[in-house]
Amino acid sequence: MFHLFRRRSPPTAQHRLTQQLQERAHRIFSRQDNMGFSGTVSDEYREYAGEAYYTLMGIVADHPQQEGETPRSYAARLRPAFEQLRDRLYESSSDEDGAGVGSVTDALSLLDRL
Repeated sequence: MFHLFRRRSPPTAQHRLTQQLQERAHRIFSRQDNMGFSGTVSDEYREYAGEAYYTLMGIVADHPQQEGETPRSYAARLRPAFEQLRDRLYESSSDEDGAGVGSVTDALSLLDRL
């Protein structure tokens, strides 16, 4: 018999993480998030911070969660790629005042909470 309503499985850790990164990027680009600053944040700073979130989403897409993989083991597998991006941005002179590094640091805290 054909069922009209399928029971949905809970979202995977990969899906939750992607959604959280998308929400953060959206808040930055839509100026809903002042990123912890009391004054105004330059457009360039927002661009670096937001682009880092999009790069992180690409890393997540390139590292799909394996069937049976726990959120904790998935986070542990992603951590080296996130840290490598953070280190690369830290060494880059184009990351205005560490905006991208801050985004990656935030994403690392998201991994800790998966």
